[in-house]
Amino acid sequence: MYVSVVIKNKSANVDRFFTYKCDFERVKIGCKVIVPFGKNDLEKEGFIAGILQEMEVDQNDLIVKSVISVNEKEGITEEAMDVALWMRERYFAKYIDCISLFANSHSGKMRKNRDLLDDYSGAGSDIQRLTFEQEMALDEIKKSIEKNEHRVFLLDGVTGSGKTEIYLRTVEKTLEKNKTAIVMVPEITLTKQLIDRFIYKLGKEKIAVIHSKLTKSEQREQWYDIKSGKKSVVIGARSACFAPLKNIGVIILDEEHDMSYKSQMTPKFHARDVAIRRGNINDGIVMLGSATPSVESMIKAHAGDYKRLVIKNRYNFVELPEVSVVDMREELKKGNTSIFSRKLYDEINRAIDSDKQVMLTINKKGYSTFVSCRNCGHVIKCQKCNVPMAYSKREDRLRCTYCGRVHHKVRVCPKCGSNYIKHFGAGTETVKEQVDKLFPNVKTRILDVDHAKRIGDIREIIEAFERKEFDILIGTQIIMKGLDFANVGLVGIIAADTWLNSLDYRGRERCFQNIVHSSGRAGRGYDRGKVVLQTYQPEDFAIVTGARQDGEMFFEKESQMRKTFDYPPYSVLCEIALIGKNAKTVKSAWRKLEKLISENTDERIIIGKKYLIPYKKTEKMIKNESDNSFLETELGERKEIDDDTQQSPKYGDDKHKAITLLKLHEDSLCNIFETVKKFRDEMRERREGISVVVDVDPIKLWRI
Repeated sequence: MYVSVVIKNKSANVDRFFTYKCDFERVKIGCKVIVPFGKNDLEKEGFIAGILQEMEVDQNDLIVKSVISVNEKEGITEEAMDVALWMRERYFAKYIDCISLFANSHSGKMRKNRDLLDDYSGAGSDIQRLTFEQEMALDEIKKSIEKNEHRVFLLDGVTGSGKTEIYLRTVEKTLEKNKTAIVMVPEITLTKQLIDRFIYKLGKEKIAVIHSKLTKSEQREQWYDIKSGKKSVVIGARSACFAPLKNIGVIILDEEHDMSYKSQMTPKFHARDVAIRRGNINDGIVMLGSATPSVESMIKAHAGDYKRLVIKNRYNFVELPEVSVVDMREELKKGNTSIFSRKLYDEINRAIDSDKQVMLTINKKGYSTFVSCRNCGHVIKCQKCNVPMAYSKREDRLRCTYCGRVHHKVRVCPKCGSNYIKHFGAGTETVKEQVDKLFPNVKTRILDVDHAKRIGDIREIIEAFERKEFDILIGTQIIMKGLDFANVGLVGIIAADTWLNSLDYRGRERCFQNIVHSSGRAGRGYDRGKVVLQTYQPEDFAIVTGARQDGEMFFEKESQMRKTFDYPPYSVLCEIALIGKNAKTVKSAWRKLEKLISENTDERIIIGKKYLIPYKKTEKMIKNESDNSFLETELGERKEIDDDTQQSPKYGDDKHKAITLLKLHEDSLCNIFETVKKFRDEMRERREGISVVVDVDPIKLWRI
């Protein structure tokens, strides 16, 4: 027998199948193997990607080497290999990068670890009766489970409608059929309440929790427990979609719209796509749950690709919160320069007087978003990333929001010597300072990544708020993800239109989602909550529909705009980055790639270009008399700069990066990939030192 093996090696030159002779019995696709590799026959690990018959191997080829050993225990399933190979084609990734996502990447001796579920109380309560809407949705789901048919459900339920209970009962039904389940959440550190419910209902012995904060030993132990069948339910963040479960009956994505489901690391996959692929292979169902489904999912539901299940009412039938929209332009006209409108100030007072708690959200952490000299306009930037540094009052220093580098507080402008230094923009610390001044007897705390760096910190703050140890919780978007506090009577959205100022075509969608989910934290008990939404653009349809929680109207307008301008899902965006140390080589390759792309398509698909320069190659930015911008390098060259050229944030100091953004249609993607593949292979053969990274439907856009 002969086998096709993918070698465990990150080099792009090894990104292909290698044929080996295998004399071992019971060999399966996905098995881990040790094989001789290279001229010196070094022992290398690999994975069997295919099994070949004798006749499929050309005997005139080079001498075929033999597999040294086979390890099925450390391997992946045939189903996982199928998905990995699909990912390689879909996301233009390397074979081993995709396969490694499913494999146990942490070798070493097993040791006894603490029980990871000891962190969870398992507290919960049985909901004896479902609402009519819940019953209807669950009945539809159970039909597919009984038939063992693959189907994708879009569970579109308002905040507080009881989607978690539907998840629980779906998993219970799946386990009754002797199948397994995956439950994915956007942020594992904020889902203690959900995990407690699952433990209460199913018991600790069936559940595995996986996330990036586990130690290597803990990750290894969880992987073996799942693969051996000890655990039948996996709860986790994005990486849970690669859990080594067999016979998967259901995969659930809670808050399916969340950006965190798209990986920013290679391979740049979307967990939703991977989940649907695995569900299809296993004849299992996939459930996408959200109070604000993504536009892409809604369009698929309208096209009949997904079955949409709608829950319009909260479980306790308490009305959705009363939302007040405050035009901050009018506040300014009345002389109010505070970040708090008069309306929000009054409502906080009422909530506190009524013994209710308050949540205030703002999309920036820290005290100020940038520091500038009022005399000359100079902005204090990170010397590595060349982006404005934010000021943290708690630390009393500047911090780069990209690389984390810190700098002492600036009191004198390093450019002109003026001491007229001003802090601009508001963050969580600014909000807390204002709250402490306006409400001196009220207890407040901040929850953001600066104030809660560890999982334990986050849980401590959440549990303290649940116990009513403080009155006002201030935070970034993190506090709006899946948290359920029965005593919260008021939510204040400090700056609702942050996303509207984004160049990303998804800006309005994210604005709408943020408003709805922020509003959804209020009135989770038996009293109707209130929301104060502050904005400078109250007439924008994302603000209007978000305040009304009118998802239908938002989807109608947004999908029409996407269709008019031919943006996803009516098209596919594809970002191609060329990365190298030599600027001349990178630019030459960039021009060649764009020429090849233009020659191989009949339509204009290049919609954006950007060139990033490593910071240490730059001495200073200057302007000539005509006010044209130039860059002066160490070599003394003066090169004209346009809007597409800037120093590279959060990138290697010695790397140049040339990016091309394409907009094309699905049927053209394979053709483009083939063109890029030929180009990449040519770069390898010529040893140009150029890496090619492709991102299909990038979640963060720099230009549109």
